[in-house]
Amino acid sequence: MIQDNIHIAIARLMEGESLNDFCDWFVQAQMTDAQAMNAMPPVAAADVARSLRHVARQLWGQLPYPPLRWRARGLPKSDRNAPCHCSSGLKFKQCCAEFEHMPFPLEPETLQMLALDYADPKWLTGDKLKVVPAVALGHAAMAWNDAGEQDRTLRILSPWFADLKSLNERHEMAFDAFVDALQQHGQELERRDLIDRMAQHPNKALATAARTRLVSILADQGEMDKAWQLFQETSRFNPNDPQLWHLELSLRARWAWMIWPRCWWAWPRKAWVSCAMRLLMRLTTPLRSR
Repeated sequence: MIQDNIHIAIARLMEGESLNDFCDWFVQAQMTDAQAMNAMPPVAAADVARSLRHVARQLWGQLPYPPLRWRARGLPKSDRNAPCHCSSGLKFKQCCAEFEHMPFPLEPETLQMLALDYADPKWLTGDKLKVVPAVALGHAAMAWNDAGEQDRTLRILSPWFADLKSLNERHEMAFDAFVDALQQHGQELERRDLIDRMAQHPNKALATAARTRLVSILADQGEMDKAWQLFQETSRFNPNDPQLWHLELSLRARWAWMIWPRCWWAWPRKAWVSCAMRLLMRLTTPLRSR
């Protein structure tokens, strides 16, 4: 029920709707849907409406708001002895205080992505782009790519990657999303140029992300010796980066598929055994010790 109206709700909040007006709309919209599915007696309907108002207040208070540099607006503190904000006529402690510990249905990361998705484009351009949370925008760009909106990713993120000096590890996911969007658009020259430039970045996380991309490109082109060499250099450059473990497994699998046909057709039997043993040793020997 709430999921059906969440996108309308986010759009209204991004337009700056006041707390009371938003809560009134949210409760009415949800109650209309709920009553249409299952008629409720007045007492039950009142309790549901109060709980919905609590959800609406939390959404209003927790959603990142662009004019506040993408910080949440927060909620006015509720005095426990003051009249309840739901207009029931009871004190807050006798009424909606019971919902204070009710878990909010959306995670902070989801709220950030929704805010970015529905924000006016003016908040994602020029100097305003500098204050956008980089990790959240990276997640949003990944979602845009998955939805086939690569144009949006390229349009919004291009200013970041025109000049790499101000970037840091928080921009790693945005870099991945931007590179993916370039590839999906067939802009291979621009993609390779960005990866090559990022591979020399002073930030280790960004440089490693770019170098692992280069390793995969070399492997895709069948240049396994160069791929292994760059992988080893990257492992020494940033040995604790977790993405290197997955990349190592991928390289070993590619290498095995390349050498296995040669092993299969190697004759006589001694040669086949020798080739198989060499393959086994390559797969089981820690790469960083070689």
